[in-house]
Amino acid sequence: MLKIKSVLSPTLDGSGQFTETFGDFEVVNEAIVSMTDPAIPDNILATSRSIVGNVITVTVLKYNVLGAPTPWVPAVTGDVAGCVFTFIVDGG
Repeated sequence: MLKIKSVLSPTLDGSGQFTETFGDFEVVNEAIVSMTDPAIPDNILATSRSIVGNVITVTVLKYNVLGAPTPWVPAVTGDVAGCVFTFIVDGG
């Protein structure tokens, strides 16, 4: 069974993560997570996701494209303000 859920401006923890629980499912088998374009100039955001049971954890990292190369760092809540994260989830 598929479920679609959208989250506006999630609150990120210090690691750039937030979680969503899909209570309709005992287990999430697979999930696609997409996000709208953030409004932070000179930065790129990247996401990854992990699944444990019916909980999906999304990690958002940020990279500044100006100046000397720097490592990816965890995004903060303000970086995703106004962004919509859409989950398409297959579960059972």
